[in-house]
Amino acid sequence: MLQIESADVEQVIIACRSRFLIQVPYQLAGDEREDAIEQALTHWKRDRAWQDIQYFTKVYARKLGVQLPPVKLSEQKRVWGTCSKDGVIPYQLAVS
Repeated sequence: MLQIESADVEQVIIACRSRFLIQVPYQLAGDEREDAIEQALTHWKRDRAWQDIQYFTKVYARKLGVQLPPVKLSEQKRVWGTCSKDGVIPYQLAVS
């Protein structure tokens, strides 16, 4: 479920528990409001994906008995995740 409401806030705030609650500053309207919501959702998705990737990489490194590798969130076009020569695991944002 999604609820969008105008609120006394300085920037768009997104909360997600059992549903999405998006609070938008009163002064935003029309295209400016829609753009601000879209940008906030994009940032929220990226931040959430980053948290999940870090967590699952840590879990599986522990299960495999290996040292936690550095990870990177990127926007690759064809590959969802690889291991680079320097040992960094880049994950594709679109599939995370």
